[in-house]
Amino acid sequence: MKVVCLVGSRGKELLQPIMRKLSSRGYRSAVVNRVSREPSHNLEGAGILCLLGRRHAQITQRCEVFNVEELVNLVSRSSQIPPDYIVLVGLDDWISRREDVIKVGKASSAKEVRSLKLRFSKPILVLCEEEGDFKSEKELLESLLSIRIDFRMRFPVTPETKASTSS
Repeated sequence: MKVVCLVGSRGKELLQPIMRKLSSRGYRSAVVNRVSREPSHNLEGAGILCLLGRRHAQITQRCEVFNVEELVNLVSRSSQIPPDYIVLVGLDDWISRREDVIKVGKASSAKEVRSLKLRFSKPILVLCEEEGDFKSEKELLESLLSIRIDFRMRFPVTPETKASTSS
């Protein structure tokens, strides 16, 4: 399984193109997007909330996640077949020095490209028209799919581990 994190001031702009590319190649994917505010639905003690629309259902489960291992474990267990790629948005602080997470960014300037490369460990792919690793989205997406780094758990996530990390 590969874990990708979108970084930079315009990194989120790459979410749709990445998802289209993964889907067109037959990869299963999941997106985790950190939100600044909790959903306004009041769970009032309910552990699970299901929102049902005409074409989609969204299931929200209340749980605590303290690190990227727990997050990947939660996402992997959420479907019968785990995703090939998990795309993270807004989780820069969790992955900045991880070499098993592919960082993908879209920068506004050459200065931002340099800043991203200082802030994040490799592998990092940056798209910038001024001065980046890639000048086109197509090149960046092809390069992303060619990276052969799989996510590795630094420690196993078990009920015992979770209890010890939360205390």
